[in-house]
Amino acid sequence: GLGIFSDLGLTAATVQSPHLDDCKLSALFWLNAALGLSLALLLAALAAATAWAFQEPEVRGVTLALAPLFLIGGLRTQHAALLARRMEFGKIAAAELTSAAVGIATGILAAAHGWGVYALVMQSLAAMLMELAAFWLLCAWTPGRPSRAAGIREMLGFGGHLTAFNMLNYAARNLDNLLIGRAWGAAALGYYSRAYSMMLLPLQLFTGPLTRVMVPALARMQDDPERMEHAYVRSVRLIAFATFPLSMGLFVLAEEAIGIVLGAKWLAAVPVLQALALA
Repeated sequence: GLGIFSDLGLTAATVQSPHLDDCKLSALFWLNAALGLSLALLLAALAAATAWAFQEPEVRGVTLALAPLFLIGGLRTQHAALLARRMEFGKIAAAELTSAAVGIATGILAAAHGWGVYALVMQSLAAMLMELAAFWLLCAWTPGRPSRAAGIREMLGFGGHLTAFNMLNYAARNLDNLLIGRAWGAAALGYYSRAYSMMLLPLQLFTGPLTRVMVPALARMQDDPERMEHAYVRSVRLIAFATFPLSMGLFVLAEEAIGIVLGAKWLAAVPVLQALALA
């Protein structure tokens, strides 16, 4: 849940801003850094309560160890946004792949030395630190002093509206899980959540990469509504052309798909997957 507030929509504000100068970018950087630090401290403060809620004392240590991820994320956000604004997706991919490889290697080494659950924590921290270093290196931009930049209020307003949407969307996306779990129990929720994840897979395979490209591309066209509309409609057609057949394939082959991916014990999720595939 705290991830919704991780950048207050300022990444998107940077990507879409028609006029972005170094002063604005520096102001946004320090805002993201302050926000990341605040969220890290908040998560650390909630560590004991989290352990109590899960009735597992070790959760406290894990939560404290994970808290710095918010600060690290705040220090990398604007560099990643600037690369996306420049549409330098090759550099973004290089940073993400390198950080993932470093994280996996660190996690394996930590697990081999008996770190237990903290191996996963080390994996996340190593990956984020590597990504931070890679984005700073590849972006080749250094923030200036904190200042009240002209026009920053409009960008904060944009980010605030986006954050509000993300909060509503998060609630809408998770309300079904809450209701199913409360009404029918954990078993039914397990079948539903696995089927839901499989249903989303075809869409995510195409919308994830396409969104990364289309958002900065559309931002460059915002002064030409007709051109932007044409590009948007073409992207939606591409998504529909790719995902509709895959979704119908999931509907027809739901039993085979669940049997292969999840195993025979999950076959009770077949009618759920079929209904969601149609949706």
